[in-house]
Amino acid sequence: MIEILLSLLVLISFVFISGNISSVLIFQSNSKYLDIYEQGFFGIIFLVFLSFVFHIFFPLNIIVNAIIFIFIIFIFIPKNKDNFNLIKNLDLKIISVSLLVVFLMTLKYKPNEDYGYYHLPYIINLTSEKIIFGLANLQPQFAWNSSWLNFSSLFNLPFIELKGTQLSNSVLYFFTIAFFLSRLHHSKSKNSFSYLFLLLLTTYVIIKFSRITEHGFDFPANIFLLLAFYYFLKIFEEDKKFLIKKNFLLILFFSLFSILTKLSTFASPILVLFSFIYLIKKKN
Repeated sequence: MIEILLSLLVLISFVFISGNISSVLIFQSNSKYLDIYEQGFFGIIFLVFLSFVFHIFFPLNIIVNAIIFIFIIFIFIPKNKDNFNLIKNLDLKIISVSLLVVFLMTLKYKPNEDYGYYHLPYIINLTSEKIIFGLANLQPQFAWNSSWLNFSSLFNLPFIELKGTQLSNSVLYFFTIAFFLSRLHHSKSKNSFSYLFLLLLTTYVIIKFSRITEHGFDFPANIFLLLAFYYFLKIFEEDKKFLIKKNFLLILFFSLFSILTKLSTFASPILVLFSFIYLIKKKN
């Protein structure tokens, strides 16, 4: 139990630090308008991109992942003043509740039925060898690789080893629940469409994905698609230019990432198209 809790704390911190760095690169001075949970979502996307780059040259084994982990922390430390201010303003009640929910759901881990057939063999390839072209000739399922396997493989870290790769859904679940609770609690407009949608979405996610470890790629793909739809609603409710820009970029990143996670979300770019059309009309 203690091992699971400590592993979750380390991995959640790792994702947040990665998101803090990537959000500054993407949003620059406007990154301060992203809360810690949005930075967590960006951390996942950033780590997936990083895994693609490193896997071209190296296997994602324990040593390589540990180097990535340490390198990211060293980048994060010089900005400690701004980061301490962000951490100081955290809502510890929301974080504690979210962590407790995720911890309880992760205790009785039971892998998705596809894990042993498709997920684990590909993770072993990612952690054992650098990129291998033509794997689909050995196993057709390897041709439909999900970016979520790359993200999971980065959790193959010292001490937790391959067991860490099974906690990727739990890490995303933490940021999702904490984000929902934070937005519901701090929302100033409780009659807006986005608030009502988020209220229903919170109920849906808690009920539907209560057995978090059994859902495989369905969970991350659905979460990022639903988040993109939430920001699609938000874009109609904002008047400030930088918030509209922020929401559009979140729609773009989240909808495209949902496709990279699972192709069944192929319709998500429609949200990007409609948002783009709306912004052009609003500008004119």
